[in-house]
Amino acid sequence: MASLQRASSQNPQSFLHFTHPNHPVTECYVAQEYLCDACHTLGQGRSYHCPMCNFVLHEYCAMCPPTINFHLHPQHVLTLVNQQGMGRVCNLCGENVDGLFFTCPAGDFDVHPLCTQVVPQVQHACQPHHLLTLQPGKHRWCKVCLHMCTLWRYRCDACNVDIHLECAFGPPKEPLGVPPPTPSTGYEFGVPAQGPMGHVGHHVQRGGAVQGSWRRRIYSAVGKVATSVLISSVLGVPTGIL
Repeated sequence: MASLQRASSQNPQSFLHFTHPNHPVTECYVAQEYLCDACHTLGQGRSYHCPMCNFVLHEYCAMCPPTINFHLHPQHVLTLVNQQGMGRVCNLCGENVDGLFFTCPAGDFDVHPLCTQVVPQVQHACQPHHLLTLQPGKHRWCKVCLHMCTLWRYRCDACNVDIHLECAFGPPKEPLGVPPPTPSTGYEFGVPAQGPMGHVGHHVQRGGAVQGSWRRRIYSAVGKVATSVLISSVLGVPTGIL
């Protein structure tokens, strides 16, 4: 099991969550990565935990509302469900949805709870003069890592610049040279920048520490958004990534 610490508050919050109705979950801090037992995606940091069952929830999965208006699917209100995904995938990150996720009643849009925290615009050090806007993926080169973008990415139309979600929230890098030849790969975000990766699916233990996984890259990008304010949802003021 991932290393657990008590929450920083003197009176950590505890409550019954509908995904785990038999025992309360208590606010805590998880130092290592784990697999959320509600949405089955990676987590780390502030979380909720049942010590009797070794059941761990993302903080957002524990607190997310029953319905949301999501900027990437504005035509319908999305409803929170807890059910088998039956092969359906998240329309943002491309990974399977299973357990806790938001779905459109029309049946044409599903998204992980954590993925709903992706902001519509960011600033980045490699493109300091314009905001980058979240757009559906096309086969374009990421300016940061020089690998292919094929799912959602941040883009500046005026400058014809595209950046992967995970690259937008990673450490700043100097722009590199001419992009390499188009890689032959099944990875939605291109060839991993460091080290070989034999396949997308990796074995992980529910509620346990997680080894190297492609899913970590998605969690890393979205998790940083969920825990830091990049665009004020109220004022619309960009704080940026500089």
